[in-house]
Amino acid sequence: MFLEGYKIMFRIGLSILSTHEKQLLAVTEAVDLFHEVAKLGRDLLDAENLLKTSFAFQMKRQTVVDLREVHRLEVEAEVQTRNAEREQREKERAKAKETS
Repeated sequence: MFLEGYKIMFRIGLSILSTHEKQLLAVTEAVDLFHEVAKLGRDLLDAENLLKTSFAFQMKRQTVVDLREVHRLEVEAEVQTRNAEREQREKERAKAKETS
Protein backbone atom coordinates (compact mmCIF):
# COMPACT_ATOMS: atom_id res chain seq x y z
CA MET A 1 0.00 0.00 0.00
CA PHE A 2 2.71 2.48 0.96
CA LEU A 3 4.58 1.79 -2.28
CA GLU A 4 1.94 3.97 -3.94
CA GLY A 5 3.33 6.95 -2.00
CA TYR A 6 1.40 10.10 -1.25
CA LYS A 7 -1.40 9.23 -3.67
CA ILE A 8 -2.67 6.38 -1.48
CA MET A 9 -2.26 8.50 1.64
CA PHE A 10 -4.34 11.21 -0.02
CA ARG A 11 -7.00 8.66 -0.94
CA ILE A 12 -7.09 7.27 2.59
CA GLY A 13 -7.41 10.78 3.98
CA LEU A 14 -10.32 11.49 1.64
CA SER A 15 -11.89 8.19 2.62
CA ILE A 16 -11.68 9.02 6.33
CA LEU A 17 -13.15 12.48 5.73
CA SER A 18 -15.87 10.99 3.53
CA THR A 19 -16.76 8.42 6.19
CA HIS A 20 -17.23 11.21 8.76
CA GLU A 21 -18.68 13.82 6.39
CA LYS A 22 -22.03 14.33 8.16
CA GLN A 23 -20.36 14.56 11.55
CA LEU A 24 -17.83 17.13 10.31
CA LEU A 25 -20.37 19.25 8.45
CA ALA A 26 -22.50 19.48 11.59
CA VAL A 27 -19.72 21.31 13.44
CA THR A 28 -20.19 25.07 13.64
CA GLU A 29 -17.09 26.24 15.52
CA ALA A 30 -13.49 25.97 14.30
CA VAL A 31 -12.21 24.69 17.63
CA ASP A 32 -14.81 21.92 17.61
CA LEU A 33 -13.79 21.01 14.07
CA PHE A 34 -10.16 20.64 15.18
CA HIS A 35 -11.28 18.32 17.98
CA GLU A 36 -13.39 16.25 15.60
CA VAL A 37 -10.59 15.96 13.05
CA ALA A 38 -8.17 14.92 15.79
CA LYS A 39 -10.50 12.02 16.66
CA LEU A 40 -10.86 10.81 13.06
CA GLY A 41 -9.73 7.33 12.32
CA ARG A 42 -9.81 6.10 15.90
CA ASP A 43 -12.99 4.17 15.26
CA LEU A 44 -11.98 2.81 11.86
CA LEU A 45 -11.21 -0.83 12.50
CA ASP A 46 -12.41 -2.18 9.18
CA ALA A 47 -9.26 -1.82 7.05
CA GLU A 48 -10.84 -3.62 4.10
CA ASN A 49 -13.73 -1.14 3.95
CA LEU A 50 -11.33 1.79 4.37
CA LEU A 51 -9.25 0.63 1.41
CA LYS A 52 -12.35 -0.08 -0.68
CA THR A 53 -13.63 3.43 0.00
CA SER A 54 -10.18 4.88 -0.63
CA PHE A 55 -9.88 3.35 -4.07
CA ALA A 56 -13.35 4.62 -5.01
CA PHE A 57 -11.69 8.04 -5.36
CA GLN A 58 -10.30 8.01 -8.89
CA MET A 59 -7.58 10.55 -9.47
CA LYS A 60 -4.36 10.97 -11.32
CA ARG A 61 -1.13 11.61 -9.49
CA GLN A 62 -0.81 14.95 -11.29
CA THR A 63 -4.23 16.00 -9.96
CA VAL A 64 -2.99 15.43 -6.42
CA VAL A 65 0.20 17.39 -7.15
CA ASP A 66 -1.75 20.27 -8.69
CA LEU A 67 -4.28 20.44 -5.85
CA ARG A 68 -1.53 20.29 -3.26
CA GLU A 69 0.26 23.21 -4.90
CA VAL A 70 -2.87 25.36 -5.21
CA HIS A 71 -3.84 24.83 -1.59
CA ARG A 72 -0.26 25.18 -0.34
CA LEU A 73 -0.15 28.64 -1.91
CA GLU A 74 -3.52 29.53 -0.35
CA VAL A 75 -2.36 28.42 3.09
CA GLU A 76 0.92 30.32 2.77
CA ALA A 77 -0.97 33.48 1.77
CA GLU A 78 -3.30 33.10 4.74
CA VAL A 79 -0.35 32.60 7.10
CA GLN A 80 1.30 35.76 5.75
CA THR A 81 -1.92 37.74 6.19
CA ARG A 82 -2.38 36.51 9.76
CA ASN A 83 1.24 37.27 10.61
CA ALA A 84 0.88 40.78 9.23
CA GLU A 85 -2.32 41.30 11.23
CA ARG A 86 -0.63 40.03 14.39
CA GLU A 87 2.35 42.33 13.87
CA GLN A 88 -0.02 45.27 13.34
CA ARG A 89 -1.87 44.49 16.59
CA GLU A 90 1.43 44.23 18.45
CA LYS A 91 2.53 47.62 17.09
CA GLU A 92 -0.79 49.15 18.12
CA ARG A 93 -0.46 47.70 21.64
CA ALA A 94 3.09 48.98 21.96
CA LYS A 95 2.00 52.45 20.77
CA ALA A 96 -0.92 52.42 23.23
CA LYS A 97 1.48 51.57 26.08
CA GLU A 98 3.76 54.44 25.09
CA THR A 99 0.91 56.96 25.17
CA SER A 100 -0.51 55.80 28.49
